[in-house]
Amino acid sequence: MNKIDTKKALAQIEAYLREIDMLEGLSYEEGQEKYYQLHSKVESFVRLAFDDAEDKLRVLNAFVAMIVPALSAEEERRRKNQDYQDDLQKLQRQLLGYKEEISLAVEFAKTDIELGEIERETKEAYAESRRREAVAETKAYGAFIEVIDMLRSELRHRGETAKSVREIKEELVDMKKILVELGNAIKALSEKVL
Repeated sequence: MNKIDTKKALAQIEAYLREIDMLEGLSYEEGQEKYYQLHSKVESFVRLAFDDAEDKLRVLNAFVAMIVPALSAEEERRRKNQDYQDDLQKLQRQLLGYKEEISLAVEFAKTDIELGEIERETKEAYAESRRREAVAETKAYGAFIEVIDMLRSELRHRGETAKSVREIKEELVDMKKILVELGNAIKALSEKVL
C-alpha cells in the first residue's frame, strides 16, 4: 500500500489541501504557477507514498481534450479561470482520496494487529486450558490411586481383624476347655475331700 510513514503522509496531504484552499482564492493569472508547483509536489509525493504510483499518476494527470471555439479575450480569461478552478478541485478530490486510502490502510493495520493479538491470546488460553485439563486429570488419577490404596489398607485391616477374631475365638475355646477341665478337677477334688 504505502511506502512512507502514514502519519507523515496524512500530514503532508493536509498541507497540500491547505495550499489548495489558498489557491482557490486566486485567479488563473495569480495562481497558475503556484498550482503547477503544487501539482509537481503532489506527483512526487504519490511516487514516494504509494506502491501503485503509476496508476494514481495516470488518473491524476488525465484530462479531457475539448475543442473550444474562438473566444473573446474576456471569455478566454473566464474559461481559463474555470479550468484553473476545475483543476484545483480535481487535485483536491485526488488528495482526499489518497487521504482516505491511507486512513483505511491504518485502520486495517490496526485491525490486523488486534486480530493477531486476539489470536495469540486465544492460543495462550487454549494452551492454558489444556495444561489445566492435564493437571486436573493427573489429580483425578492421583485421587483414584489414593482411594484404591485406602481400600487395600481397609481390606488388609479387615483381614487382620478377622484373623485376630479367629485367634480370639480359638483361645476362648481353649480357655473354655481349660475351665471345663478345671471345673471337673475341682469337682473331683471336692468329691475326694468330702
